[in-house]
Amino acid sequence: MAVDDDIRQSIQTAKRVCFFAHYHENAIIADHVIFYLTAIKNAGFSIVLVSTSLLPPSEIEKLSGICVEVVLRKNEGLDFGSWITAVERYFPIKAELLLLANDSVYASVGDLAAYIERLCSTQADFYGAVESGELDTHLQSWFILLRPKAYNSAAFVELMKFPMMATATKFDLIKSYEIGLTQRLMKDNLTYHASFSSRNLTGFASRHAFNYSHILWKELIQHGIPFIKIELVRQNPVRVTNIHQLREVVCETEPSLFPLIESDLAKRGRFRMKRWMEMTDQPMLYWPEVRFLLQRRAPRSQRSVPLNWHFEQLLFRLITACTHPVRRLNRKLRKILRQPA
Repeated sequence: MAVDDDIRQSIQTAKRVCFFAHYHENAIIADHVIFYLTAIKNAGFSIVLVSTSLLPPSEIEKLSGICVEVVLRKNEGLDFGSWITAVERYFPIKAELLLLANDSVYASVGDLAAYIERLCSTQADFYGAVESGELDTHLQSWFILLRPKAYNSAAFVELMKFPMMATATKFDLIKSYEIGLTQRLMKDNLTYHASFSSRNLTGFASRHAFNYSHILWKELIQHGIPFIKIELVRQNPVRVTNIHQLREVVCETEPSLFPLIESDLAKRGRFRMKRWMEMTDQPMLYWPEVRFLLQRRAPRSQRSVPLNWHFEQLLFRLITACTHPVRRLNRKLRKILRQPA
């Protein structure tokens, strides 16, 4: 698809640019996505939405006045495939900030423009909402801001040209691109800042990598990080037990967003995960996945984890195995007691 010269020039000269990756199984632009895009636009960004859904003209029309351009492409390469498409079409740009974002979050729970200003008030070359240590240190890629020094760097340009294998799995793409982005930029002596970093944690949490955008979703919002992962709400893969407080937390900060979340859930539904790994029925207690098997795959020469790490994992596995029958019995007893006499 040819690029209109006027559109290309407007993007190349914009003060702030957002490349937004979109996909919907029903080929629609959901209302919560429009809400998020409007917040991005109001924060001063010229938006290019790249969708891997075959959006009909009626859906593209919804984005009129919000996005500068809508680009449709094949459903390959996940979000980075969409961002690479945008980079190929519109670079070079002169923006003070380049935002890479996607539709995997409900946002913005609060003032996005104010959040971006707070985030970027710390001097750095690139920024993210949440830093993760899973597999390797990286910024979670659903919200990445880059200054010119970062997006013009050889590391960024090379990653955007890095061959994306058609047979690559989602895990391969995460390692090569999501984790690779932070790692490549760091090796190019570029600095980053995240709204949330696990470096400030202590104890067990400081020694183990978790998906903090899931297990600390409420705390992140309360500290001004205005995103909720959709996967958390629809699937809850790590069995966070306080997700029932979603309405209360969202409505306290951004009440107009919650009806859009409800509408999305009504259309797409939830996928309940089995909760047998939980070691308690108390609603505020969370027990994370054990990481032992992942660590065991590493060659012995690469293991630098203290012995107590392995002991903790073994302890969690033993407690989980021993308490499973008890919890199952308790659930049956409660069910019987709830039945009328």
